[in-house]
Amino acid sequence: MAERAKGNFHQGLSEFIRDANPAGLGALFQPGFDVAIAAIYRNGFYRNCREALVSTYGGVHHWLGDERFAALARGYIDQFPPERGTLTGYGANFPDWLHSQLDPSQGWLTDMARLDWTWLACLHGPDDTALTPRAIQSLAPSEELGNRPIGLLGNAQLIEVDNIVLVSWSEYKTGESNREAWPAIEDGAAQAVLMWRPKMEVYLRELSTSEWLFLKELNRQQNLSAASALVLRKVPDFDLAGLFAQLLENGVLMLNEETK
Repeated sequence: MAERAKGNFHQGLSEFIRDANPAGLGALFQPGFDVAIAAIYRNGFYRNCREALVSTYGGVHHWLGDERFAALARGYIDQFPPERGTLTGYGANFPDWLHSQLDPSQGWLTDMARLDWTWLACLHGPDDTALTPRAIQSLAPSEELGNRPIGLLGNAQLIEVDNIVLVSWSEYKTGESNREAWPAIEDGAAQAVLMWRPKMEVYLRELSTSEWLFLKELNRQQNLSAASALVLRKVPDFDLAGLFAQLLENGVLMLNEETK
């Protein structure tokens, strides 16, 4: 009986929130309860979910504006209501859902959403300690660097997006974007991007094809020698030493002792 009552409670609340149908509220409240009070909860639910999506997908919201974004957010919330008691991390599949909702001429907003989500994932990723040249010098002579468990910071993110979308998103993040001037995107070239956060600020680096290949392999293998061998087989003249020095200087790498 208790399980049934619990099921009726959630079903009645869900139907009311989504459809404003008060028929199922009898399982929630005592007879004579003022439905207008429940409406306040319903409106607050949508508002909080929408504000969470605006906060996460600021670039998309910037280009679409309040009205258009609110309409899309309502559809997303109806289809994918929060499954937890917190809105932290809500909207993970919004980019894929958005792609199915947009006119083809606005399909580039999917990449904008992916950049928004990637930036947030980097910002809220783990606070790892970056590997430094001094730390490398402190390793015992017998410890060969190439075989140490070296990888990207746990908060580092790799993503490929349209290069013109990347420019537009970067302009938005720096406050230099004009929302009235929509980006003229006509099948721009794919651009690989690395985001990382060594301390309190998210950094972005555009990657060449070789750098993208190396970092993806390093992230997968957590092994410098294995990642180096792969990229050098495909790009023999790749300046691996130069890239490694830059990654150390920028605080992108970490020594992951847990993989040993």
